[in-house]
Amino acid sequence: MSKNINTVEYLYILVKWRRFIVISCLLIAVLVAGVSLIVPHTYKATSTILPPAEEQMGMGVTSLLRNLPLVGDMAGSMFGGDIYIYMAILDSRIVMERIVKKFDLQKRYHAKDIENTIKTLRKRTDIALNDEGTLSVSASATTRWIPTKTNRDSARLAASQMVNYWINQMDSVNRQLRTEKASDYRRFIEKRYQQNLDELGRAEEAMNVFQTEYGVVDIPEQMRVTLAALSELKAQIIAKEVETQALLKIYSTRHAAYQRSNLELNELKQKYSEYTKKQFGQPYPMGEEGEVLLNIGNLPDLGLQYARLYREIVLQETLLEFILPQYEQARLQEAKDTPTVQVLDPAVPPILRAKPKRGLTVILSTFVGFMLCVTFIFTVEYFNSMEDGKNKETWNSIFAMLKSDLRSLKKK
Repeated sequence: MSKNINTVEYLYILVKWRRFIVISCLLIAVLVAGVSLIVPHTYKATSTILPPAEEQMGMGVTSLLRNLPLVGDMAGSMFGGDIYIYMAILDSRIVMERIVKKFDLQKRYHAKDIENTIKTLRKRTDIALNDEGTLSVSASATTRWIPTKTNRDSARLAASQMVNYWINQMDSVNRQLRTEKASDYRRFIEKRYQQNLDELGRAEEAMNVFQTEYGVVDIPEQMRVTLAALSELKAQIIAKEVETQALLKIYSTRHAAYQRSNLELNELKQKYSEYTKKQFGQPYPMGEEGEVLLNIGNLPDLGLQYARLYREIVLQETLLEFILPQYEQARLQEAKDTPTVQVLDPAVPPILRAKPKRGLTVILSTFVGFMLCVTFIFTVEYFNSMEDGKNKETWNSIFAMLKSDLRSLKKK
């Protein structure tokens, strides 16, 4: 055989060894197919979860903050993205431990302790965020070697039950966390609500004492409008302070929602300061931005005292209108114990196994076997074609050196 073998000679060699190639590939295919019948079968069950609904998020704060000035536009986005909280809870240790205990996975996985069991469980579970915003939760269960129909049915059922129980426990932990947050928020609003009631009661009592002592019943409408404007602005400031403190109960000072609310609060305070400090000698038209109708500082002492009492009552009443709905909503949210997870597709026992993929495995194994056969054939042909004495001599020298090394190793 010449040293420069052309394509036809390669083809000739393959045809010459055709029976060896066909028999070897068939044996490999049959062997791999047989092995795939006795190795453990893995079944994978999947469930799909919808993203959190807006009304479930933020402990009801979103709907409450919509009534505040400048907050409605950002309230919807403030509490978005809770699907990542779902993913964190699903992968949490507390949920994983509950699954391990429920299905006795330490015994099933033949693990020596719970740490290794949880590690194996995480390898056999999967959490994926889909493009459409839904969440896919999957779990796998494996049969024994040489699986029977009973083993396969048991693995199918275990995979679906694990997924459904996993989601159920995630919902349980999520509800517990939301209830704790709702309780903190309710206590904060309750404290502020009680403070508002006390301050309103004191303001009304002070007004009653003043009217009884001086016989004052009412003030001009122009002063009423002026004081109402100032009271409304002050009420916005207090409401914004309540909102900022409520956000701080949920988020840190670095959160964008808190920083934005705090910035708006400072702007309202600056505007109120300008109103109260600015002095003018005559009423300004209502159409001019930033001006009030009347200079309170120029009122007579008695009228000024009455105006301040009246302003305090208006302020507390306006604030009460804001806080009372929040307080009632916070109480309802704390007592609420409805599911927080919407399951689009619950897990069902899978029909097809996830692995081994018998067809693909047989094809790949056969292809690899074919390549090994071809390599073996060309190697044999190469050695058989070595008619050149120099090549034989070179190979003999190589084998002699290797034998010499082996003898040296044995002597040592």
